[in-house]
Amino acid sequence: MKKTHAFAFCACVLALAGFASDVTPFKDGETVVFIGDSITHGGRYVADLQLFWSLRHPGANVTFHNAGVSGQRASHGLVRYDWDVAPLKPDRVFIMFGMNDVARDARWEPPDTPEKLQRRAELTHTYETNLVALVRKVREAGAVPVVMTPTPFDQYTSSTNVVNHPGTDDPGLKSFAAKAREIAAAENAQVVELYDYLAPILKANLDKNFLRDRVHPGLEGHLLIAALVLRAVGEDDAVGTVTFDASSGNRTFVYKPSRLPYPTCREYAVADSVWPLTDGWNREVVRIVGLPEGSWTLRLGDVAYGTFTAKELADGVNVTTTDEKRYSPSLRAAGKAWSTMSSFHAEQSGFRVLAQTFYQVRRLGGDVTSLDSCLEKYDEWIGAYKQNPSMMRYYDLYAGMIPKFKQKYLDKENCEKRIAELRERMWHVQAEPYVVSVERN
Repeated sequence: MKKTHAFAFCACVLALAGFASDVTPFKDGETVVFIGDSITHGGRYVADLQLFWSLRHPGANVTFHNAGVSGQRASHGLVRYDWDVAPLKPDRVFIMFGMNDVARDARWEPPDTPEKLQRRAELTHTYETNLVALVRKVREAGAVPVVMTPTPFDQYTSSTNVVNHPGTDDPGLKSFAAKAREIAAAENAQVVELYDYLAPILKANLDKNFLRDRVHPGLEGHLLIAALVLRAVGEDDAVGTVTFDASSGNRTFVYKPSRLPYPTCREYAVADSVWPLTDGWNREVVRIVGLPEGSWTLRLGDVAYGTFTAKELADGVNVTTTDEKRYSPSLRAAGKAWSTMSSFHAEQSGFRVLAQTFYQVRRLGGDVTSLDSCLEKYDEWIGAYKQNPSMMRYYDLYAGMIPKFKQKYLDKENCEKRIAELRERMWHVQAEPYVVSVERN
């Protein structure tokens, strides 16, 4: 990690020390649900968490569920909790709303007219009321609530390719993040801080497009969200360090990793450039002591990993890197698991179209057990967007999803099986032993 990034990170941590909150670590056998809006629905941070936990705790069957629904607010999460979240029997529910609750228009930017101030107060009161009710509902249902502050809105980029009401949302989201912390404290709930970590990163790295449309984080942003959740639950240690003694003259060793690093994919490299993923929790260090002075080639399996001095090898070489095209056997194994995670994410987020539609069907008095009723109410739901020309983009969006809804509805049981099977495959990722050797140059 570059020193400039390390300095920025340290400054950020020091500035935000008052917001850091320890969250109870995940436990083997625990079921964890993340309820939220489109950032959870279509985003990948839930799948990133499932993969990370499987790589670091092989065989530990922590189940992470995506319960996001696009376009929703805390009030909607409260309404659908009983039929969408409770049946999963969660041990813990992470709650992240705010992006839609804040209501995107000019009410959050100057001038502060009486009308704007009144509307801001109304929005804040509504958000507070529903978030408090949702926290209490989670607890009454027998689960532990964890509040997540909302992610920021990008009103800072100068790009002309994205719109979404620039200059209006982020002050509101900042105030809602403060309100979320306040509610968590008042309700004795744990909290994961997102906003006050991600906002400075966003502002300092506008060229990296962490929010592809001002609202929704890209894959890099979701990896940062996952990293912040992991930091909150205490998963901030390295992969591990293994030490071999070559003083006897033996320079070939068998290494059996107990854990695997997170794969250093493209979005990992981008995220790592602004947050110390590698230095923070993805270091796998190989140390070889007892070598004579000189230059040595380190081999990991069939990979000539690099040339190092005896002192460098004795100090330890981090074999998880993002800046070179070299992959240790551990990284290659993790890369295969990453492919499984990608399929898991596609299935899990795609499956959420059912919950999104069922919410509307129930709201309109339809029968979710009947496909015909669902399709009738689906048409009624999206037909309302035709009444307002400025809302036609939503009609086009949801009309295009009808075939996907029908396919998921008819294939519901198989979808659930595929999600479970892919999760199971991640649970059982195993690190394979490989040969570590050094050769004098």
